[in-house]
Amino acid sequence: MNTSINNPSVSDIYQIVSDTIVKQIETGTPPWKKPVLSVRFENGTVLNRPCNFVTKRAYEGINMFLLSCTPHIVPMFLTFNQVQSLKGKVKKGAKGYIVVFWKKEIVKFTVNDGEEKEKERFFLTYHKVFNVEDTTIDYQKYIVKEVSQPKKAAIKIESCEAIIKGYVNPPKIVTSETDMCYYPLNDKIGIPAYTRFKKGTEYYHVLFHEMIHSTGHRSRLNREGIEDFSGFGSASYSKEELIAELGAAFLGKISGIDTPETVTNSAAYIKGWLEPLKNDKKFFFEACSKATKAVEYILGVRHLA
Repeated sequence: MNTSINNPSVSDIYQIVSDTIVKQIETGTPPWKKPVLSVRFENGTVLNRPCNFVTKRAYEGINMFLLSCTPHIVPMFLTFNQVQSLKGKVKKGAKGYIVVFWKKEIVKFTVNDGEEKEKERFFLTYHKVFNVEDTTIDYQKYIVKEVSQPKKAAIKIESCEAIIKGYVNPPKIVTSETDMCYYPLNDKIGIPAYTRFKKGTEYYHVLFHEMIHSTGHRSRLNREGIEDFSGFGSASYSKEELIAELGAAFLGKISGIDTPETVTNSAAYIKGWLEPLKNDKKFFFEACSKATKAVEYILGVRHLA
């Protein structure tokens, strides 16, 4: 049975998400690299990633990437009911986008002696959201007209430095002339000096990528792609690289340096993930979940804001 993305069954959600990400990568623009406008809400919160117009909270994990696949550069979304609660309307022909989440239910079962018991079960489901541009709600006042960017590579970026300094139980970061990698055996990151990069954002993106790798060390999250290396080109290697790139994208958005200049990967490198993505519909879900845990570990929080 073919299922339309406009009315997906729960069993098709994994495939829809995987197909959406694959399609975006094939265009040469991974969803985590897409720049969007920054928005500022009444409570002072400034966000430059997909967020909910009503709750003022950024979408997390897989949903951040799903909503980054949309053609909108205004990163504010809301449900149909939220539109109605604000006395607005969804414009005719507007497209709804799925947002996935885990839902808990109580399942009853009978044991051998006939006693009836209950247990919790989690299942994947979804609802749809609309971009604020596709509604009659006035959103222009929330758009940040200008966002100052660092002018020189020699100037450290405070928001990025705060993330680095806040990493509890971090690996050693050493200056290297040529290396840009994480060494699990020595638990250290090698990276050229800050001044060797043309832009500060490039330096921090590379460092964030390697910091995410380092969370896979046995003393931290003990991730398969780091502790049980299966060789370059393997599925586990591809997943670990995707985890690091997604995690770096998370940290880039959180620190406010996510711009077109942070796109440092070649098209061939990015498209190297397509085969495992196509062969395993849960591949991106799992990578995104582990990237989220890695970011939370570095930030020292349970959930992203």
